[in-house]
Amino acid sequence: MPIRNDEKFVEKHFFLSVIITFLTVLCLLTGLLYLSSTIPKGAIRKNLLESISYLEENEDEFYYILENNPRTLIDNYADTIEFNIMYSVSEKRPLENILISSFYSDNRNPSYEMISILKEGIVKEKQPDTIYDRYWHGIQMVVRPLFLFFGLKQIRVIMVSVLLLLLLFLMIRLWKKKQRTLSCSLLVAAAMVSYPMIGMCMEYIPTFLIMFAACFVCVRYYTSRKMVAISLMVSGICCGFFDILTTETVALVLPLAIVFCLREQNIGLEGLKKEVSFLFLSGGIWAIGYLGVFISKWCFSSLYLKTNRFTMALSMMLYRQQGVVATKSQSGLSQPVEALAKNFRLLLGFPLKMEEAEVLLVTIAITGMISCVVYLYRKTGKECILSILLGILALVPVARILFLHSHSYQHSYFTYRALFATIVCLVTAVEKVIDWDLLKREDRGLAKRRKGRERWM
Repeated sequence: MPIRNDEKFVEKHFFLSVIITFLTVLCLLTGLLYLSSTIPKGAIRKNLLESISYLEENEDEFYYILENNPRTLIDNYADTIEFNIMYSVSEKRPLENILISSFYSDNRNPSYEMISILKEGIVKEKQPDTIYDRYWHGIQMVVRPLFLFFGLKQIRVIMVSVLLLLLLFLMIRLWKKKQRTLSCSLLVAAAMVSYPMIGMCMEYIPTFLIMFAACFVCVRYYTSRKMVAISLMVSGICCGFFDILTTETVALVLPLAIVFCLREQNIGLEGLKKEVSFLFLSGGIWAIGYLGVFISKWCFSSLYLKTNRFTMALSMMLYRQQGVVATKSQSGLSQPVEALAKNFRLLLGFPLKMEEAEVLLVTIAITGMISCVVYLYRKTGKECILSILLGILALVPVARILFLHSHSYQHSYFTYRALFATIVCLVTAVEKVIDWDLLKREDRGLAKRRKGRERWM
């Protein structure tokens, strides 16, 4: 069989395959970004100015579609920075644009006036004066060609439609594979993270598009561990290239969850130890791709600018991990725990006035009740392996929130959507681990006892 031959080749030269995959994908993405940078500014100017008028309809760069509902927050600030970088690109120096990702800010703090700065830079044809080279800003290769034909309003409609269609297609694909719980859990998770809102900001979209691509590949090749590992390597590379620390873990967790579910159903799992080893190996390969892309960008920027860009980039990463939050509650909780509580408040739809400590207590109470039901009606032995694996995967986005706690606290309005994958894993794990026959017998026994008491009375 061709798949078996490929399996042997990849197994024999696995690490060589990883290196070749990394270099090939990185070169391909860089080439596409280079090509998009050659599009003339004049070709996108009209649609970009129309988009600024659309943005100016709401004076605030952050606003709620539904009043006091932070899950409906529109983040125009993030989009305007990307548009500023996009317009600051000089088609005469595309390589320079890729490496330094500069934009015009008039040396002002752009925290609350990015739309007006963008407009000024376009109307007055200002030169870029701020370097933003910590990331590749790969989304430029998608957004720049779209602005040849559409404005921001139309692009947002397109993106929301694409995301909804991809969710529907994946649900149908899993349903046909007889993974009905997994399919339905996607819908539950989508509702909990206000899924359509993801398409309303260019910065939030890439990780979910990458997630869907990896999921479809894993549905096709779940029987091959090596193909799964390589596809996750590509997923990690793409996340590092396109993403700006938003919800990157969804592109690792959900594809792996699908792989384990399909393997358990069709070919069987090979024991907890071996499956956990594969889980960590796949996660490590994904991380190599993800971190390798960042390191390569800092290397190229340092060589081009002839300065050490690692120091700046790592200091900003450290701030994301340890930085002082803008606002502190009076709960007395540590910053990582507060960050987690704030993300769960958005996920579970608790009101804004609810303190982080209260959110944490309610979350623990809900988790405790579900855990009691699972303990009382759980399956035993090898039947629990899949649920254990899904439980480990569910903790990955939580661990990420705790690790980058400063970033996750300040930007909880989008980082909480990484818990999309957590919800899918938990819903599926609970359904798989519960012995439903035992639960039905208990229900029948309870019904008989109630009927007996009614006769006696």
